[in-house]
Amino acid sequence: MKLYYAAIALGLFFASCAGNKLSEETLKADAQHLATLQCEAKKLQEERFQLANDIRMLEDSIMIAPDSISKQGYIEKLAVLTPNKEDVGLRTKTMADSISRTITALQEGTYKDTADRKLLDAALLSEFERLCK
Repeated sequence: MKLYYAAIALGLFFASCAGNKLSEETLKADAQHLATLQCEAKKLQEERFQLANDIRMLEDSIMIAPDSISKQGYIEKLAVLTPNKEDVGLRTKTMADSISRTITALQEGTYKDTADRKLLDAALLSEFERLCK
């Protein structure tokens, strides 16, 4: 009977050790990868917002243009910017999908445990602040 309890205790010990296989190198590399993706996403968001603001300003300028020459200039500038909406939208969707797939893969693989996910979140925050100033 003692051998049975010893085997169970030893099994639990190895299971707890195997569950905690997260190394500092793995954590840092995963956090850096996610932080890089999120930093790129933040820059893309800023680009998207700037494009939207520029388009709104030109549309407003067209509405209040004092003469047809000014109005035509604003229309031409708007015609140059408008096609960029689709490109920025597609890049945004691609980036969001990439981040989502990466997080899902990490959570289904290395970070199944809630404690490990919290470690990744903390490391991610630190790396994001370092990379995306």
